[in-house]
Amino acid sequence: STLNSLDPVIDREIYTLYKDNTFYGLPWILKDKGYKTLAFHGYKGEFWNRKEAYLGQGLDEFYSMEDLDQTELLGMGISDLSVFNQAVNIMKEVKEPFLSFIVTLTNHHPYLLPEELHTVPLLEEHEDTKFGGYLNTVRYTDYAIGEFIKKIKSEGLYDNSIIVFYGDHHGLNYGMDDNDIIVSDYLGKPYDYDEMLNVPLIIHIPKSGVNETISTTGGFIDFLPTIANIMNLEIPHPYVLGQDITNESDGIVAFTSYLFEGSLFKNDIMLEISREGILEGSRAWNIHSYESIDPLLLEEEYELTLTLKQTSEEILEQDLINDYMSNNNK
Repeated sequence: STLNSLDPVIDREIYTLYKDNTFYGLPWILKDKGYKTLAFHGYKGEFWNRKEAYLGQGLDEFYSMEDLDQTELLGMGISDLSVFNQAVNIMKEVKEPFLSFIVTLTNHHPYLLPEELHTVPLLEEHEDTKFGGYLNTVRYTDYAIGEFIKKIKSEGLYDNSIIVFYGDHHGLNYGMDDNDIIVSDYLGKPYDYDEMLNVPLIIHIPKSGVNETISTTGGFIDFLPTIANIMNLEIPHPYVLGQDITNESDGIVAFTSYLFEGSLFKNDIMLEISREGILEGSRAWNIHSYESIDPLLLEEEYELTLTLKQTSEEILEQDLINDYMSNNNK
């Protein structure tokens, strides 16, 4: 979604269903500009079929658990601190300009850290809960990111880089482990799907002088057009479903998982579609005031999200990027 500005499908991962499709997202666009493209992940290469699919995504080299030093394992795989260190050691040897796509892992369910790495003092009621584990793994990943920034500075990579961090999916699951009750109590406000599905996007360009917070609603499909605009890159085909959120004030996000199809964010409004897949009986609210909203008022937005999902699936099913690139490169 981030690299290609296309929505996933609910049936199975796109990296398996459509691994032989032609894609032309951020890695391919940068390769055409002379960039080396790298990917890192501290788990097995076969996970989500990355090992097979990444080549088709335009990534030159993929370093999975099997290719990295596994001395420091935490939770699901290699620790974030170790993955960052190993990634920088590889990046600093790359002569060309490069894209480095690093997926972290420690701050991932089941949120497990050995006791000696716990740095967040927990209330007694949060001991031995997923929430307590989440706080400590968040703190660990935050520390690892800080060390990563120090290391790319010491290796001379910082000043000439665009550095982007984003959450690739939700944190604590609203419907599990009493998280809705525990987190609501901790935050002093309702912990619902709007909070669960809200992930950060932080873009840093050293020496740019840009320092602003943009509150436009955006999703993963908006990543590619936003980065392309920042880097003055042309996307050479029309099959891009997102928008550059740095230059838009109106945004919408259509969800694929955890909620039924048609569920969406639109600016300050969230719609959770009913199990029956219709607006009647659905739930909508203002994410700031928590005031309930008549879901029937969101019919236009609901229809748009269904169209976006259907369009994305047709692009993938018909391999339309391949047709377009083939016909326009003759």
